[in-house]
Amino acid sequence: TQSLPGRITPDSVLKNLEGWDSLAFVSFISAVQERYGVELRAEDLLACETVTDLHNMLTGKATLAGSVVI
Repeated sequence: TQSLPGRITPDSVLKNLEGWDSLAFVSFISAVQERYGVELRAEDLLACETVTDLHNMLTGKATLAGSVVI
């Protein structure tokens, strides 16, 4: 199924999201570290294709770090 422009769904492809560029990428890594104490590597994000992939990766890393990610 296709989503409406500007709407993010679990199946949204990260590289197709408006504003998801190299600056957003670095800012996201920093924000997750600051907010949840979860360290991400660029490789972690590059392995994620969709919003669901990103969520699953964050949930797994947060569990290992003892943090909670929704």
